[in-house]
Amino acid sequence: MDALHLEELNISNFNTDNVNDMKCMFYKNTNLKELNINNFNIKNVNDTKLMFYSCSSLKKIICSDELKQKIKKKFKNYFF
Repeated sequence: MDALHLEELNISNFNTDNVNDMKCMFYKNTNLKELNINNFNIKNVNDTKLMFYSCSSLKKIICSDELKQKIKKKFKNYFF
């Protein structure tokens, strides 16, 4: 099965400390229903464009309020 058709994805151990581009990270994954990004470190991320584009089944993105505020401040609501 290719990544575009995953219904579940455990990214709880992803180390994003050195990531600078999350553009199209989950692009067109039409089966993904829920995603937990609580452990994401966005300090070095510069681009999140189209990160969740066409994720038509994605109903819930789990993250802390602290991370949500950082994302809103840094990316001007690209996520939420």
